[in-house]
Amino acid sequence: MLLFRLLFWAVRGARSHHMIMMVAGTIKTFSLASPTRIWVESECYSVHQQKAALVLRPSHSTQGFKLLAFTTDGGRTKYRKELGVIPLCIGTFAGREGYVPVISLFTIVAALVLLIFDDSFKVYDIENGQFGESGLFRLLQRGAGTNVNMTPAETYPDDIFRTNDGFGDPTLENSHGRQEVHSRNSRKTAFADGAESHAAAENTREPPKRNRREIRVQVNVREENQRNTVHANGSVDGRFRGAIPSHVVRGWTPPQNAGESGRGVEVDEDLLSSDQKAQFKKGWEQHSFNEFVSNLISLHRSLPDPRDRECLTVQYRSELPDTGVVIIFHNEAWSTLLRTVHSVLDRSPSHLLRQIVLVDDFSTLDHLKKPLDDYLARLEKVKLVRTSEREGLIRARLIGLSHITTTVVVFLDSHCECAVGWLEPMLDRIAENSSTVVVPVIDAINDKTFEFNFQPARGTNVGTFTWNLSFSWMPIPDRERRRRKRDIDPIMTPTMAGGLFAIDRLFFYKLGTYDPGMRIWGGENLELSFRIWMCGGRLETVPCSHVGHVFRGHAPYTHGGVQNPISTNLGRLAAVWLDDYQVYYRHGRQSRGQLDIGDVSERVKLRKELNCHSFAWYLEHVMPDMFVPADVIAHGAIYNDFSNTCFARVDRERIGLRPCTRNTTEKGMQWSMNLGQWTVFQGKHCLDYASGDAWVTEQTCHGYGGNQLWKYSPEQKQLSHVISKRCAEMAPDGPRLIMTVCDVSNPRQQWLWDTRPVPGPSWRKDKAAGIRRYF
Repeated sequence: MLLFRLLFWAVRGARSHHMIMMVAGTIKTFSLASPTRIWVESECYSVHQQKAALVLRPSHSTQGFKLLAFTTDGGRTKYRKELGVIPLCIGTFAGREGYVPVISLFTIVAALVLLIFDDSFKVYDIENGQFGESGLFRLLQRGAGTNVNMTPAETYPDDIFRTNDGFGDPTLENSHGRQEVHSRNSRKTAFADGAESHAAAENTREPPKRNRREIRVQVNVREENQRNTVHANGSVDGRFRGAIPSHVVRGWTPPQNAGESGRGVEVDEDLLSSDQKAQFKKGWEQHSFNEFVSNLISLHRSLPDPRDRECLTVQYRSELPDTGVVIIFHNEAWSTLLRTVHSVLDRSPSHLLRQIVLVDDFSTLDHLKKPLDDYLARLEKVKLVRTSEREGLIRARLIGLSHITTTVVVFLDSHCECAVGWLEPMLDRIAENSSTVVVPVIDAINDKTFEFNFQPARGTNVGTFTWNLSFSWMPIPDRERRRRKRDIDPIMTPTMAGGLFAIDRLFFYKLGTYDPGMRIWGGENLELSFRIWMCGGRLETVPCSHVGHVFRGHAPYTHGGVQNPISTNLGRLAAVWLDDYQVYYRHGRQSRGQLDIGDVSERVKLRKELNCHSFAWYLEHVMPDMFVPADVIAHGAIYNDFSNTCFARVDRERIGLRPCTRNTTEKGMQWSMNLGQWTVFQGKHCLDYASGDAWVTEQTCHGYGGNQLWKYSPEQKQLSHVISKRCAEMAPDGPRLIMTVCDVSNPRQQWLWDTRPVPGPSWRKDKAAGIRRYF
């Protein structure tokens, strides 16, 4: 009879494409004092790491509880059944029409053994206020208790199960995607009584409390908006939803399924309890992001597919190189570190991902010691390496690299989330050309709410730099837009942020990996970017690959006693790779004094051995739009002799006039106009004018001309806007800047601007003079 029922349900599941294997058994009624949910879970895995959960819920037809079975994979529901049978372990493969069950004799036997003897089964008994007996066989034996009248919960036949698999809490969600409240006043007392013993039992389990799997009865709050503030009285946006137990009302109550689908979690700090406020503050102080919110979000949280539709039609090579991932960390938060690891494991094809090497750069936080060792011990493909002293990002990555044996190595920061399909597009580019270094689209994860903000392919930015050798972003240049046929085509990027990239391991060694003379972090991304382009490589951003990154306002950790590591690193970069152009970097830091950058002779030797191009070649062929100080045709203050005023910012964006002297060096009054671009700029901001009575404003330079295109005539002393054909003028009624009809005889339109040449190299001037510079 047992075998017959097994076969019956296996065949039935296969015909309907349900991913389940049923194990027969009669379920006795559980009669408890109060109608609420009880979760019975087992660490029961199939070979595909799918998990089964058993749930007791009030029955509409009987005075007791039914046993419900759910199966999950990566936090998503695979199957649910309200039957007097026990689905336990499953195995699946992806078929043409979806997932199809795979039944094996081993699975059946294992399921029966677990069903009867598995001690990991637990039930929380609200009536007795304690965890029930282990082993489902003994659990069923004690199930026939005294029948008690009860009120059925508000359940729906189309409820589905969703769990934050790994370290989250299971919730019920209806088919419309809204979470339903299953709470009655009659249940409040029993709920609260059980919670205290539940909390006490939690304290005995590792890993750390905020991240471990819990068996918990929950009050669900309906989510009607993507991001809701859930208040301490259990209401959402002021609307009360059911009776909330007293132990929940003591502080802010987090929303159910926090952060799922990449949504953010808003916290009303004023409603936090004192303990919660302490945790909230400590998280910001230690990590410079909202660890309090991060800890509410599953380590396996779901993300929508961020890729453009065209990406879904791309056919990648059938043979892609195998990959190892290096993640280095120093005093990283538990949840962000492990969410990074699990996103790599969960969203990388298993046949391509061979290794994950975690490098602990001398962390001091307790949760990154034995608890982390214990947790990672159960993860396949993951290796933890610890440094004996503070090494910094650069040297720690080199340590991690030494443990990688795969064809391709991917470097990630320790607070990332990989989206679906993140790996294959990068590997495909490297498979085509092993000297191509690939960067994913780096989506911003909000440091306050942990909202995952996806960047569309059309809005992808590329990396650039300034002459103080800091990295920055800019829109895709026109020349690159014209070269590419589709928005999803790879984008040539002059520089990269450096935290996330993929590179052929042997090519990386050939290039000389990182400069070992650089310390901690800073400048290594630009140094590697220049070296890739100048020494025979290519740097690309792939719009079909998305990885989220938590961007912090500042680094929360120290430099391990190393003095001025960033300035030293940048000095090494300039000395080895900028040639004559390093004068612009030195000019920008001339007041800082001289730094000891160490011996760079080995890096200079490497550059010669690789037969690298000159930096002038890099500027001409990779960054032809880059501002070069020697190319300015006017610079300094824009001064009106009639009124003794200069161009200056008068509020957040608006440009007006302020009193000044002719040769003022006041920072906010220094402007330049570049040869060939005709933009009036200050740093990364350019003068911008639309038309008519609009203000002249300061906007981010976009490089497309238009509203930012100007012309200065030293002879007529006029600054004119090319598109509108209007000239800048001091208003007749006072020191205001207006744009009006050009009049060469009007003294209020006459501006003095220094047009003396700036000393320094210029590839444009060299090219015009027929001069070619080589290293």
